[in-house]
Amino acid sequence: MRKCLLLLLVLGSSGSLFGIEISAGVCPSYSPLSYSQDITWLDAFAGGNPGEGTIKTSLQNLGVEAYVDATYLHLGIGYKAILSGTQDWKAAETNYQSDPQEISNPYDRRESWLTLTALGEYEMYQGLFSVTMLAGLVYDLNISVKDSSGKDLKTGMSPEEAAGQSRLWIKGGVSADFSPMGGAFYVRPLALIGRTLEADAPWAFDLAALVGYKLASF
Repeated sequence: MRKCLLLLLVLGSSGSLFGIEISAGVCPSYSPLSYSQDITWLDAFAGGNPGEGTIKTSLQNLGVEAYVDATYLHLGIGYKAILSGTQDWKAAETNYQSDPQEISNPYDRRESWLTLTALGEYEMYQGLFSVTMLAGLVYDLNISVKDSSGKDLKTGMSPEEAAGQSRLWIKGGVSADFSPMGGAFYVRPLALIGRTLEADAPWAFDLAALVGYKLASF
């Protein structure tokens, strides 16, 4: 018993020196993503004539994460899926004598990921609320890729293509802590921006609202 009390005293004293505060909570998030690709088709437009153009994909992703925060480090595990999306096809102007043709279709793939988050934190301001800068890694481990009818599309992919459905992101951003009810509960709006290491990778944005509870302060 004495050894246990001595250990707690040492941990408490060392924690106070570093100002470590442990908290945990949940984090719903919204992540819009938009990117464009140059394409060549055979029959996407009238007449079945070959041509060139661009396709712009716009996706709205929703996610939820359980996290643990230790003042200088944010660790989380969660789930993210595509809520909805569109694909806008536009023919190159040189392919037609008239104005370029455009077609807009719903995004017909339903994708989901297991998300793993590790972000370093640095508090920039503390007063009525606190402002914290964050930077680190987010790994989206793909769980499924299906079409609108529920067919599993990963069964027809090569191993390389299937592995490419998972992505490692480098992200950074800012958060602010509020305690509207006082005490140990807090709300933390969070905004992140990031991209993968792939060439011509699009920028991704995350908007989230963490709801947490302070478990201990060392």
